[in-house]
Formats: sequence, C-alpha cells, structure tokens
Amino acid sequence: MSQTPGLSKHTAFGFQIQDQEGVEASVNVLWVPVNGTVSLRHRANREYPRQADHVDGRHLHFSAGQWAQGDVGFILVPDATVLPDLLEWMLDRDSYNQGALATVYKYSLTGAGAVYESFVDCKVQEATITLEKGRPVMLNLSVVGRKPGVATPAVSMTTVTGPFLWKESAVQVAYAGEVAASDNTFERAEIRVNNNVEDPGEGLRLTSSDDGGKYPAKIYNLAGIEVSGSCSRDFLNDSLTSAWVNQVDDDFGDTYDGQLIYTLARGAVSLILTVNRVQWGDPGPDYPGDNNSRLTQDLDFEALTESTETDPTQPLEYSIP
Repeated sequence: MSQTPGLSKHTAFGFQIQDQEGVEASVNVLWVPVNGTVSLRHRANREYPRQADHVDGRHLHFSAGQWAQGDVGFILVPDATVLPDLLEWMLDRDSYNQGALATVYKYSLTGAGAVYESFVDCKVQEATITLEKGRPVMLNLSVVGRKPGVATPAVSMTTVTGPFLWKESAVQVAYAGEVAASDNTFERAEIRVNNNVEDPGEGLRLTSSDDGGKYPAKIYNLAGIEVSGSCSRDFLNDSLTSAWVNQVDDDFGDTYDGQLIYTLARGAVSLILTVNRVQWGDPGPDYPGDNNSRLTQDLDFEALTESTETDPTQPLEYSIP
C-alpha cells in the first residue's frame, strides 16, 4: 500500500441544492475551487460525565448529538453554472422563510485511494463576501449539516478559471435616499450575512427515528436574513457624514436610507449584489496624527428589511443577468 499522504491540491469541495429534505443530492454536483481552510466536518460533541458510582476516575462517555459544522473558504469564481445555485443556497428562502438545503461533498485523494465525506440537509449559517483592492473577491461560508450522506459522485471541475478580481467590480452608492450613482472612492468592502439558523443541538428530539435519534430532526431558520458590513473609502467630502446625521435624526424613518450596489463582471458572466436600507455607522474619519498619510473613512453599516409584512424588500438582493 502506498504511504503517500493526501495533498491539498488533490482535495475538492462540491455541493448541490436538494429537491427534498432528507434526500441526498448526488447528481450534477457542482465542484467549486476553495481558497482557505475547509473546517466543515462531522462533529460528535462527546461528553465525559462524572457520577458518584464508586469508580475512581472518568470512565463514561456519550455523544450529545451529531451533525456537521464548520467553514468553507471560497474564491468567488465567475462561473454561470455555479453562481445561481451558490447564491440560492446562501440567500433564498421559501414561503415559510426557510433557507435552501444542499448536500455537500468533501473529497480527497490519498495514496490508498479516494476518501469522501458528505452531509445532507446543509444550510448556510453565515456568509461573508470581501472585496479588497489588489485581491481576489473572497467568500466564506459557515455551514451546518444535519447528517452524513453516502454517495460518492465523480469529481469533475469542468470550469477552472480565476476568481473575480477587485478591478472587475464597480460600486454604486446612495448615501441618503438619492438614486445610487457610481462611486470610485471605495478601497475595501465587506458584506456579512446572518441567516439566523438555530443551533443544531436544538433540533434533537426525544423520540428515536431511523437514525437512532442521534442527528437533529430539523435545522430551522428562526428569522429572515440579517445583513451588516463595513467599508473603507477616501475622505473626499462629507457625503457620508451628512447622510449619517440625517439618519440619526430620523427615528423609525426610511427617507434617508442608503444603498450599496456591487457589480462583478467578467466577459458574459456578471453578478449584482444590492444592499438595501443601509444605515451608516459613525463615519469619522479618525485623524492619524502625522504628516505623511491620508484620511479615510472606515465604518460599519447595518442593512434593514423593508417595513412591510407582504413581500418586503430584503436587505441583500442579487441578480445574475
């Protein structure tokens, strides 16, 4: 038997949206390049209890429930096959405000052969998109999965291309209720999505099922998506400061909501990310207190859902023209 260990270059991550809860999706798996640690794995949540039973020392153990959990670090690839499913998994909700379910696959090739690990009923807990000058566009997903899968689909990265780059992006901004317009002052931006996924341990139930009750019966989204972020821009004018002051003085109003539109494009493939109802944080800027630097505004923001019960505008929307 070969003693060659697995190499990072021979690993792969794949996913596919499920048609039905609990049913593994193993056809047309989308294999996506990763760039960063993939820490998503089976979690057994072992416990080693103590009790007064005349035994000198710890001798008992049990699992407090099993599921998959961890991060997947992507570079955002301009692939028209991958992007629609990836964004659906990250952001879409059904009529009962539940997020999309996917089956995910981890693959590695060792000297002894291929090794697969898969998980069914996976939801995206959190997503972070990062645009930064001089860098590829990065995407990190925090994922939770209900139980292991069994399929071993063939690995095929049919489209291997470089990721979106910072220079393939365009930014449009509405600071305080005006129509969004092109803005070339931004040098970094981050969008953070919280999908309000319940802790998987809360999905455990007292009754056994066909898996013995060791996996969560359900993993729920408890509320709609919450979006926040940050950005850094040249301090050229007081547009952000004025917008922030107007928002602060307009309790419960939406007249001065901001908007951020990020467009990524390469060739025929493009992705538009629209952040709605942006509420700016304190814009500063801080003064560095020297005589050889420039002023920047580095701030956080929150994005709100539209104040209506019927089909509200979401804080983050996407389109793939």
